[in-house]
Amino acid sequence: AQNEQYRKRFSNFLDPKKIFISGNLKLSNSFEILSKSSLDKWRSKLNIKDQKVITIASTHSLEEELLINELKDLKNTKILIAPRHPERFLSVYKQLKNITSISLLSEISKNQNSKVILIDEMGILNILYQISSLAIVAGSFINRVGGHNILEPVFVKTPVFFGPTMHSQLELKKIVLDSNTGKQCHLKNLKTELSKYLDNKDKLNKLIKNCSNLKDSYQNILENTTNKITNLLSI
Repeated sequence: AQNEQYRKRFSNFLDPKKIFISGNLKLSNSFEILSKSSLDKWRSKLNIKDQKVITIASTHSLEEELLINELKDLKNTKILIAPRHPERFLSVYKQLKNITSISLLSEISKNQNSKVILIDEMGILNILYQISSLAIVAGSFINRVGGHNILEPVFVKTPVFFGPTMHSQLELKKIVLDSNTGKQCHLKNLKTELSKYLDNKDKLNKLIKNCSNLKDSYQNILENTTNKITNLLSI
């Protein structure tokens, strides 16, 4: 079983002595850690110099405008925003142009000094998290979605922030909050909470250390589960 809750459920029709808690296999996912030189190339491509970087991932309609309006005045900060659905890239770009300076990643050479870069490319969130000081995982600032996978940035040692609506990701929310690898907060408090860590290196480093510890604690889930299954099959 992946946790104590599932173990209790299975105990209703299985011998409890034969049930072991392996952990959630989703938590054993490994993510490629890029070399410093690779990350430096990305920083150069995005014209990131001494700024702090925040990646906002998996945004839905309404969230982009809400989040950028809230965070556009953060000092010395570059914001990377990745809408959840690629068919919305251009419409979000046009919308955010009315709020702050923004570039498309695909056209970054035209305006490297923009406050916001809209990520109009799929499959690179893992990279963006690694060049970020903090991540925000959206789908959690509107009621209809209920959150996304907030462990993805944590497992590359980037602390995560997310909104109040996480009914689709209750287990992951508990893991992050219990391990102090991220923060849940309302939109109106988001800028203040982010600033507490962006402006305090010691506080930020504590969160990063917690991310590293959490990742290490889940590394053996797949191996332990495989060993248990192998032992059962050999009986």
